[in-house]
Amino acid sequence: LQFACILAGVPVHSRSILTVRVITLKAFEHLGDYTKNPAFAAFHDLSVRSFAMYHDGISRADTTRPLVDLIRRMTYVAEATSSGLRLNASWALTHPAFSLCRDRYEQCVRFSWLARQGDDREWHRYIAEFYLTRHRLKNAFDQSGIALPVDLDDGLSEAPAYVRERFADWRNTPIDQKARRRDGLAGITGSAVDRESLFGFYDSIYRQGSSVSHYDLYSVNMLGPYDGPDGVVLAPDPGMPIVLTLHCALFDIIQCAEALTRAEVPAPVDAMNALVAEWWTNVRRTGYLDEPSND
Repeated sequence: LQFACILAGVPVHSRSILTVRVITLKAFEHLGDYTKNPAFAAFHDLSVRSFAMYHDGISRADTTRPLVDLIRRMTYVAEATSSGLRLNASWALTHPAFSLCRDRYEQCVRFSWLARQGDDREWHRYIAEFYLTRHRLKNAFDQSGIALPVDLDDGLSEAPAYVRERFADWRNTPIDQKARRRDGLAGITGSAVDRESLFGFYDSIYRQGSSVSHYDLYSVNMLGPYDGPDGVVLAPDPGMPIVLTLHCALFDIIQCAEALTRAEVPAPVDAMNALVAEWWTNVRRTGYLDEPSND
């Protein structure tokens, strides 16, 4: 609890939350031509509505609870990542959009794993990782002979190695294991969101997205000849922006719904059910997913 109390001492002001919404809305004024595609527009709209649902609910959360502040911060990052993904995808900038989709998947897995816990122990490990990261940075700078203007020690130099390692589970557990364990936990929203699994997207989104991020040959070979308005062009598959936005919408629905529930905001179950049902309706229209994500 000490870590949570420390974090709770740095509140997120409502102005900060408003800022990301304003920036996001201004960015969407510059979306590309893929918004003219009905499938892309439908999945983009689902993401927009998911975050609108979240912002409407989180404004009523009890900000004196330690984890509410952290939930708001984590969802801030999620919304910024989702917005960047959709903005890139709307201009058919598939490689950066794919990298962001990989990030968005990892964010959703990690957040949902925390949200579905029956107690706060995993949250404490997550917070402890922040201090372990600061400690590793301090050691790296010390070894490089760089003097920092801020103190990154936090007293961890005095902690035994086995104590530091106890909190390293967050960093050491692979994402596929985290996703599988998350899927094994009971849902918390009381809505159709609880039936949506995440492990099935590990290979298609995380592993392939990692190849794109790492700039390996798979990333380069995503390019191929396609017919363009002015002749043949070298580009990724024209369907990929829709595929990425499709996945992003599901990740957004899951995280926004679970964020509200974990912040103890009365769950808008009907709205959550409607988002999931509409997502599946649009998925079936595209034919891009052969197997339901919750099989």
